[in-house]
Amino acid sequence: MIPSEVFATHGIQTRKAGSWLAINAAWRGGENFSVHVHPVSGGWIDKVSGEKGGFPKLAKKLGLGKDAAVAVDKDVIEQSRQTESREKVAKQEKAADIYDRAYPIGRPLDPMVELHGKTASQKAYWRDAEAQVMNYLESRGGADAAVAAGARWATLSKGNGQKPEPCVVWPIRDLENGKPIGIQREWGRGHENKKMLGSHMTAGGESGGFALKGTHAGDTPGKVYLAEGMQTAAAVWRATGCMTVCLLDTAGMQSPPIKALQKGGEGIQVVFAGDRDINRAGQSAALLGAAKVASANPALKVAIVLPPKVGEDWADMAEGVLERLNSVAFTVTADKRRMFSGKAVAIDKGHFAVVDGFRKEIRVFDSREVDRMPEHGEAVTVARGVMASGRYNVTQTREQVLQRSMA
Repeated sequence: MIPSEVFATHGIQTRKAGSWLAINAAWRGGENFSVHVHPVSGGWIDKVSGEKGGFPKLAKKLGLGKDAAVAVDKDVIEQSRQTESREKVAKQEKAADIYDRAYPIGRPLDPMVELHGKTASQKAYWRDAEAQVMNYLESRGGADAAVAAGARWATLSKGNGQKPEPCVVWPIRDLENGKPIGIQREWGRGHENKKMLGSHMTAGGESGGFALKGTHAGDTPGKVYLAEGMQTAAAVWRATGCMTVCLLDTAGMQSPPIKALQKGGEGIQVVFAGDRDINRAGQSAALLGAAKVASANPALKVAIVLPPKVGEDWADMAEGVLERLNSVAFTVTADKRRMFSGKAVAIDKGHFAVVDGFRKEIRVFDSREVDRMPEHGEAVTVARGVMASGRYNVTQTREQVLQRSMA
């Protein structure tokens, strides 16, 4: 049997969530179809609480009995895993092929190479496409960053039935070893004009992306900025001259390349240059990513800085980027020698935070550590209970933590 058949047998209502199934978290009274279940393997994740696991665990939580827990055939699961593995490799190979065929940004088309043998109209088409890409990058201030990142350009379709349009092809690399794992295609501004192909995350669950090396003029040794989008990273890099890493989106900011960062040594300063989104997604992702880095290695110096206006990212700012980056950053620490007074709040299932607004510091600790912190025990117990109920707005809580730190 497959999960949909098990659900149908037990009268559990399902909806489609992309290629996955969505069901209600009945064990906590959830009614928003927040539990996404893989249609073949039965692996699942609760998008509200972050809880996840295999199908036997889900069947137990739903009270379906032992027979349902083992109903999903192990051979089917293994076949699904093998299929997914082949599809992943195929997507990475397709991404590599697109990147290899694309034209390097910053190197004009050569009449004797790329344009050789083409008709006058064909030459005009390709020159116009090249001009469109360069005009877009220059309007966003990202042309130099595209060259530094090794970005390329091509004319690609956004989807089935759509005609090819000029776009930037950004490389996605495993930031620990530099190996290519995918590409990000950018046709213009807005999420609808950006599409990934290949892998975003590494096998270890950390974000891939690309790094812009520090310039000799502005580089501060041991300082690394992490930014969300391509043009955002370009703006930070252009303003500071420091090493800047693009993690592509909020998912990347929430899963930072900790292993790669730790290679920089204990004295390295990691600054999350987050977006200040209206829906709080950018702020929330920056805080969670910073908490993970600080918890993984308390010796690293971790900070967060946001643009001054809600709805802005760093590429939107006409001026004052460097001043803002240097002036209002506040630190995130997991130093166990520092004990802050204040209310502990959950910022995800495994991390809690206490704010020291006077010092502009956020003290983070994980769920294992909090058991040894009696002064925060009651607050954390309440936070855990509310989160488990599915009525805990994690994104809003993270925003409140940041607001108190910036006060």
